Amino acid sequence: LTFPFRRYHIGKVYRGERPQKGRYREFYQCDIDIVGDESLDFINDAEIVGTIYATLAALNVPAFTIRLNNRKVLTGCCQAFECLDRSADVLRIIDKIEKIGTDKVKAELTLLNIAPASIDKLIALLSLRGSYHAIYKKISEFSIQNDLLSTGLAELEAVTKYAKQLGIPDAATTVDLSIARGLDYYTGTVYETTLND
Repeated sequence: LTFPFRRYHIGKVYRGERPQKGRYREFYQCDIDIVGDESLDFINDAEIVGTIYATLAALNVPAFTIRLNNRKVLTGCCQAFECLDRSADVLRIIDKIEKIGTDKVKAELTLLNIAPASIDKLIALLSLRGSYHAIYKKISEFSIQNDLLSTGLAELEAVTKYAKQLGIPDAATTVDLSIARGLDYYTGTVYETTLND
């Protein structure tokens, strides 16, 4: 193999766990992967954004938004709000915010014994959406800073910069701090695409 190794696959896959409501054990999935040898440049994350954009545009999918975040940003917020030891659980709960709503997310975070003030700050951060620079400015207003957060913001800035250089229109992407992905193996850039209508 030569690295970075790029592959895609469209085929039938199976869930290893018991399917939740609205999900099937057997389904078709398209996987797009870029595998590095030791490390990958963040332009590779932007390439995935470009692939999402090009695919949906070629399929004439009406208006859509590719929502971007970085797990290190969220984990850095957990560190700042003194819940780093429970960050995996916190991110799993955050990932459900669109499905269960803010009040239920707050209730689940409360069950983890997270301080109410920390929950309020976390919920306020999760509502942030916009360009990288707008989000960076809003996060700065929270006066939180640590290495994890700084690393995540730098990675997010690199991905958004490269996406723009790849010709992806600004209107097609947004930074959305509520995008968490609930599984622990996500450690950096995370994506989710939404049909606007």
